[in-house]
Amino acid sequence: MVKRQLRDADADSAVRKRQKIVVETPTHEDVNNARQLRQLLAFDQDVKRARHGIQSLKVFLDSFSATPSENHDRFAILSEYLESTKPRIFTEATVYQTDLMDMWSYASGIHNESITAAVPAVLALLLHVISSSLELLPHATGIGQTLLQDRHLKLMSRNLSASKSSGYIISPTMRLIREVASIDGGALAKKVFRARDHTFASFARNLEVRNSLEAGPEDPAKPSVRTNAIKLFLTSLKFLPSDAKKELLLQKEVMSHLTFLLKDDPAYLLVEMLEALRKHVLADDKVPREAKFKVFNTKTLDRLAGLYYYKHDEDVEGRLTVKDAVHRFLTYVCTTPGAGILYTGTGMYPKDLDDEATQHVKDTDDFAFERAAWGDRYTEEVPVANFVLDEFIQKMRPWSSLRHSELLVSVFEAAPELVASYFLANKSFSFEPKLSMTWIGYAAFLFNTVQLPIPKYFGNRSGYHRVPPPTTVLLDNIMPLPLKQKDLIRSLSHDAHLISFFAVRILVLALQKLDRALLMHTEAAGTNKTIWDTAARKLIDEFCQRIPDMKEVTKCYKTIPEENVLQREAASRLLLLYYEVIPQMALMANFDVSPFLLNALHRLDEQKANEQEKALGLMELENLAASPFVALLRVYVTSSQGHALTKLKDVLQFVATQNQLVQVQTGLGLLFRTPQELRKKDLKPFWAFLDNCANRCAGSPLKYVELMEEMASEGQASERGPISLLLVTVAEQIRFAVKDASADVVELFAKVLSSLLGYAKAANEDPVIIDLLAQRFNKAFPGTTSQVKPRFKGALLENDLATANGASGTAVSRPTTTGHAAVKELDDAALEAALHVSFEPEEDNSALLKWASKAVDDLIDGDYIPALIRLLWSPHTSIRQEALTNILKLAAKLKESSYEEKDQLWLLLSELAESSRPLVGAGPVASPLVASTRT
Repeated sequence: MVKRQLRDADADSAVRKRQKIVVETPTHEDVNNARQLRQLLAFDQDVKRARHGIQSLKVFLDSFSATPSENHDRFAILSEYLESTKPRIFTEATVYQTDLMDMWSYASGIHNESITAAVPAVLALLLHVISSSLELLPHATGIGQTLLQDRHLKLMSRNLSASKSSGYIISPTMRLIREVASIDGGALAKKVFRARDHTFASFARNLEVRNSLEAGPEDPAKPSVRTNAIKLFLTSLKFLPSDAKKELLLQKEVMSHLTFLLKDDPAYLLVEMLEALRKHVLADDKVPREAKFKVFNTKTLDRLAGLYYYKHDEDVEGRLTVKDAVHRFLTYVCTTPGAGILYTGTGMYPKDLDDEATQHVKDTDDFAFERAAWGDRYTEEVPVANFVLDEFIQKMRPWSSLRHSELLVSVFEAAPELVASYFLANKSFSFEPKLSMTWIGYAAFLFNTVQLPIPKYFGNRSGYHRVPPPTTVLLDNIMPLPLKQKDLIRSLSHDAHLISFFAVRILVLALQKLDRALLMHTEAAGTNKTIWDTAARKLIDEFCQRIPDMKEVTKCYKTIPEENVLQREAASRLLLLYYEVIPQMALMANFDVSPFLLNALHRLDEQKANEQEKALGLMELENLAASPFVALLRVYVTSSQGHALTKLKDVLQFVATQNQLVQVQTGLGLLFRTPQELRKKDLKPFWAFLDNCANRCAGSPLKYVELMEEMASEGQASERGPISLLLVTVAEQIRFAVKDASADVVELFAKVLSSLLGYAKAANEDPVIIDLLAQRFNKAFPGTTSQVKPRFKGALLENDLATANGASGTAVSRPTTTGHAAVKELDDAALEAALHVSFEPEEDNSALLKWASKAVDDLIDGDYIPALIRLLWSPHTSIRQEALTNILKLAAKLKESSYEEKDQLWLLLSELAESSRPLVGAGPVASPLVASTRT
């Protein structure tokens, strides 16, 4: 066989080989008049001449300067050209720029990509130039309407649907559509979007087409298809009406593809996009909330949050950086109710807690709050209404990013329900003290979280709810879960003063926040007083279990160097707050303020040169100088807990009588009842004044005894009755207190002093000296209408005097409300009437069920066993029988437990059950053991 010649092979392959396409750079010529321009753009099937004309127009339009004065001749040529090519008859089918449109249609038919790309590019440039001139604006509108005709829409759709590699065709077409939508302030924007099957063809796909597959920012001089698509999207949001915006936002995959490649977009474009989304979507009240909620879901927010780590930022004067722009955007979308993401209706109440769940709660039931199952339900999970935000913030890293921390704190302030939910889901990070940047960042975040105010009405919209918020949720807002007691103790005793300072400041804020929460419980207790008071007591108990004992704070205060005046002031304030807010913990600490007070005075004397340190030293001294007596007295007077503070009342009574502040027979009612009578007033000036007087009276009692004798001699009384030395001290100091006081403060003092003297007179103190005191008080108010007159609106209560009598150990007479009753001994009948307690059994039928789910330790420490025993008093036979059965079951449960005294308790309950068994069917069981459960 003869071998094929090589040239034959070359000939065959030459036929099959694809012809090389040579793209020649189009030529152009300078345009000098309108006639020349019209001749250049006349339709011609010669592609080379057509490209020459289009390129000449492009160069001519590019020559327009940004300064209008330099464009006068060019605008004259362009205006003459547009007038010469303007159609003579105007209908819906009228076509502007016929030659260019025919050229585009012809090139599309023969698949000439160079002209197919060049015509949209030059039309976009033409619209951009003539839209800036008011005279040429009608021509721009006509060209825009021409492009919205069906055959031209199909040309644009074909360009937009070109392959991803044909960016040189897609991008000019998008610029053209954007110019059409911008004509005359968006006059044609709605029509452009109405034709979205053509104008937004393959839009979601085009949002992902970049110039290069390599990561990194693109060249601003060569914007990618994605950049042009984003600009078209933003222009549409700017000019479209609200209903069209909604449809655009909800188009399939648009928002998903828009946010997918944000990390490599140009900085200027990202800043522009974030501002447009905020201004034209989130801030537009006419865009439906459900559309915003669906668009800005967790995935979208996560992708936007990724811009916190944007690597291609530019520092341009007058423009935000990308990180600042995204921080402002996310803060707005997460904290503004109108943005569609945030729901503000729940506050500190979980999503599933409503009136239906609490309608069985009764004010008269002491166990109502304990019986409510929702009180302790939220220890593992808190149902929230803002579930999108809840899922989004879990990915924040507040310990490593300041902006993350600021965003989280802003979200917590806008949606307090998320605080408990966030920390329940992030238990891994602890507050264990370690002097590192991570710990400092996390501590600062916790500090800012605790610093947040409690929302009005606990977040309820129309006033206080019928029931208080769950204790666990409220407590987590006051003391977040990472702030464990052991970690706080270790922080207070840490060698690094920065760590101990953080712990002290956080505890100060937490106690101030607790004080505010307790005040709100008092304000809300108008309808369901019992349940609100019970919730307040439980909140205090739970709070005390999370914070260090006062002795730990005292140790910390002792170790603070003298030169660290800022931390010493903070620690002294913390000690004061222990006395004012949680006196039950302060009483357990054996804290003597005297040496600290002397040291503070000594340091203050040495700090004469440094005014700032001297001011801080004065603040420290002020905190230490506030006597615990007045601080505890204020807590008792303003508290709503009643019998829970009986021990505190006894302590105050003992201190007041032993230091001769009040008379034994008058009792501490002198200081209890007057502030209670004026509870609605702002008594802060009075408390400060009383603190000063109490310290002076206790420190120099002989001085005021002599002053009282002088006053008695002035009154020429033959016999002097008892008088409280505190009143004499007040008479001496009042002129200094009102010297520079405002009229409101003077009026307050007049009312308080009138009430004090009125109570003293009602309590059988010397009326002559009381009148002399009133005269001295009035001399301290010169030039004012305020006058002090002894008057007390309330009535003396028996327990105002009973405590005083018990503390002194001496039997005294009980003064009447008039203050002049004779002393007489109580007979047996009167004594029996005074000690009688009416038989009003308090049934808690839920006790039949609640004890079964409790641990033995909880049963012993709680009120579950007494509540169950009290049901033997029930007037209903069935309840008494159920109670008897449950007592036997309870005894068996205790018998099987590992409790140390289980045998004694089992025997006691078994004896009670056997003794009550024959009596249950006849009526309420009368038993000493049952009666003892009432106390």
